[in-house]
This record gives sequence, structure tokens and C-alpha cells, in this order.
Amino acid sequence: MISFREIFSSTRPLVIDNKSANSVAKNIFKYLNEDKVDFDEYGWRVNIEALKPNSHEKQDKVILVQLKESLCLNRYICGAISKYEDIYFNGEIYKQLYIYLYINIKNNKPENLEEEIYSILIHEFTHVTDIVDKKDSDFQINKEKYIEQFGEESYYKKYYNLRSEFKAFLQQIVNDFFKQNELKDIKNMDEFIDNGLKKSKTYNRIINYIDERKKKIIKIVIYKILNKNNI
Repeated sequence: MISFREIFSSTRPLVIDNKSANSVAKNIFKYLNEDKVDFDEYGWRVNIEALKPNSHEKQDKVILVQLKESLCLNRYICGAISKYEDIYFNGEIYKQLYIYLYINIKNNKPENLEEEIYSILIHEFTHVTDIVDKKDSDFQINKEKYIEQFGEESYYKKYYNLRSEFKAFLQQIVNDFFKQNELKDIKNMDEFIDNGLKKSKTYNRIINYIDERKKKIIKIVIYKILNKNNI
């Protein structure tokens, strides 16, 4: 199987803990198929390596992945967010990193629920592994105010082009590509990549918003991984 742990980007490759994401996705999928889902009561602890701020050194980060109830329309999984929360232990306050996965259990489960959970987790793991620009974080914090002033279309055009968000969506697109396409009997590489990308839900979600440079980066990344694996 193709290894896509190394994902090339416009700045540097990131190493994402796909194995942990896959394991957590399987456990969440199994839990969501049980009779009762307790929000805020159950979580999954994950240890992953992440970059230290302003450094290329690695450090361990303990993440708690937790389900949150959402009232989003028409979808079972409504997205996720990673954030630090204060926790109290032995009279001390600590910062704990959470990934919250938003669920509306009243809506129908998608057929590919486990794969969708996995895709969302690798997006969030990318943010945890990456050093996110403060301006990207500030933009997200002021999301509602921006939409109110400039509209949703303007927001998504800016959002999908943020450096940190693009890198996270790129991880998902690469994951989609190598899971959804048979890597044999490739006669025309450009055509194979173009057709393969169109099968990706994430690619179709962002392609009309990102700039031309990022569209090229996606294809270059796919090409490099194929070339690296002698395909």
C-alpha cells in the first residue's frame, strides 16, 4: 500500500500519525453504532508527535478526542475543531488539547462513516502537528463577524486559501486519492491525476475557492508521491 505519511506542501513536509487517526476512527465508529451515545462523557486519548512552536523539533502532544452534540442540518458528522481547554488536577490548572467531533445523531449515518471520521481526524491532526499562523487563528475566531460583513462566499474563498487550512485539506485530498484509485495500468499520468482528484469529496469541496497556485500544488503533491513510489 502507498505510504502517504509524507505530504509535500508549499513550505515543508508534514508527518501525520495516520495509524493513530485510523485507530481512533475505528473506535469512534464502533461507539456510534452502540445503542446510547453520551456526549461529553466519553473520549479517546491519543499521543502524537507535533512540532514545537517556532521550531523544527518534535514534542509529544496528548490529545483527547471527544464527541459533541450538534444541531447541523442534513448531516450526521458536522465537522470538528481542535482547541485547548483548562483542566483542573490536584489544585493546578493545565492546558489540555481537545479535538471535538460534532455529531447530530438525529440525522442518518453516511455509508462511509468510518472513512469520514478518519478524514476529519487527519485534517485536525494536521493542525496539531503544524505550527498554525496567528493570523489564520484570528480569522477563524472572527468567522461570524466576517461573514456578516462580507458574506459566506467571500469567507470560504479566504478560508480555503489560509496556509494552515490548505495544508489540512491537502492531507484529506491525498488520502482520498490513494484510497479511491487503482494504481496500475496508468497510460496518461495527467489524465489519471485529474480524473482521480474528481473522485475526492474534499477536492470538489475546495477546488472552486482556492487560487491557481494551490491547484497546481495539489497535482504536484500527487505526482511526487506517485513518482516516489515508482508508479
